Amino acid sequence: MSTTVQLFVTCIIDTLYPEVGEAVVKVLQRAGLQWSSRRPDLLWATRLNAGMRAQARPIAIHTIQVFGKTQAR
Repeated sequence: MSTTVQLFVTCIIDTLYPEVGEAVVKVLQRAGLQWSSRRPDLLWATRLNAGMRAQARPIAIHTIQVFGKTQAR
């Protein structure tokens, strides 16, 4: 049975350091792990840091729901 890892790639990695994300995928593959990446809206942190709590909350809840579908072992 193979293990699937949930890969959380932020917009910073995607935009500024894509080679880091690619390197992580290579490490996972070499370790024989399957990986999955979901793309929730990560702008909740930006809004929260700007003091926009009401706008951040529903986006944060959505992010939790997306990643909550991955079972921890």
